[in-house]
Amino acid sequence: MPNTSRVSIGERLTEMKGRPSGFDYLRLSLAIAIVCIHSNSLSYGSLADAETFWTTPARPLFRILLPMFFAVSGFLIAASLERTRTIGSFLGLRIIRIYPPLIAEMLIVAFIIGPLITSLTVHEYFTDTRFVGGLMTLFGDMQLKLPGVFERNPVPYTINGQLWMLPFELLCYLSLAGLSLFDVMHRRIVLPITAVALTLGFVMMRLRVYHGSFPPANVFSGYLLIVCFLVTASIYVYRDLIPWNRSAAIVCAVLTVLLLGPIDYGEYVAALPIGYVTVYFGLTNPRRIRLLEKMDLSYGIFIYGFVIQQMFASLGPWAHHWYLNIAVSLPITMAVAALSWHFIEKPALSLRKQLMQVEAWYLSWLQRGRGTLRTVEAEHRAVTAFRLAGGGAEARVSHQPRG
Repeated sequence: MPNTSRVSIGERLTEMKGRPSGFDYLRLSLAIAIVCIHSNSLSYGSLADAETFWTTPARPLFRILLPMFFAVSGFLIAASLERTRTIGSFLGLRIIRIYPPLIAEMLIVAFIIGPLITSLTVHEYFTDTRFVGGLMTLFGDMQLKLPGVFERNPVPYTINGQLWMLPFELLCYLSLAGLSLFDVMHRRIVLPITAVALTLGFVMMRLRVYHGSFPPANVFSGYLLIVCFLVTASIYVYRDLIPWNRSAAIVCAVLTVLLLGPIDYGEYVAALPIGYVTVYFGLTNPRRIRLLEKMDLSYGIFIYGFVIQQMFASLGPWAHHWYLNIAVSLPITMAVAALSWHFIEKPALSLRKQLMQVEAWYLSWLQRGRGTLRTVEAEHRAVTAFRLAGGGAEARVSHQPRG
């Protein structure tokens, strides 16, 4: 393998023309892995079989999935922020990526799947207050339940358990947009300082809630996921100084295993090694398989996987085995994700062209306005100077406002 010790992350990104395939493989692999992780809890619920899942030696591999998801996002979204010229277009790009498939999924579940499998009558289903509460998911209220749906499952009622992360993902985007007001691409220190401050603030909050000590958690807190996002955004803005180095990646991988495994509370400082490992693998460039060349299934798998797994679990006790859940649910999820990509996500992403046109129009209008303002200011200064020089009434007439 080539020696990468002197190659910076920025140089590697340039070498890959900004499109390394490693990030594509990471997104797809992480989405599939999360479906596999959910198969355990959705098959056994709160039973011991589900709890022991987190006590095996592979625990760090399970715990790293969500942080890596946010770490991938942090690096790529920071690059998107640098490419866009206004906060409006930056947030617009996030909206057309996140909301069209999410809205479609919620409407399909609420108005088609729900009435078909609910234990209530159709009238009772649509008039139940929990139905309206389930639709509020679209506005950030993560109730994730519909009346009479999945009530006999090992994890009852829950429709989209993975969407608890969505508000934190939106917070990541809003945080980066807000920090852009401080010109984080040039004042680079703002991003890592924010990540450290958020970590310290979260630890202090936890200490206060638990009166000085608190139990280690299996799943990362949403606020620490935001830290992972900010860490890789920081790596992006410092990409010219940070090496893309295999030895450093190995050291960070070992640190990650220790911090997420035997070391209690290690997750509070794990964001940095997780971020570096994520970026290192993201900047590898294995040949893309045909599936990755044609579509991006990761988001579709993320939003549809849990629902499809719950539908399989609702078939009865015989379906309450993690391996059966994976064998049946994963292929169906990938097929549905492909349909979502072709008929919802890809058409929504085609709106980027119109979004960029609106941005260009706005910047042109803004520039014209600034140019007019500069012209008026220049005329005002010229009139003032002429008056001070004794131009008198003739000058005042010649610079009257035009009708």
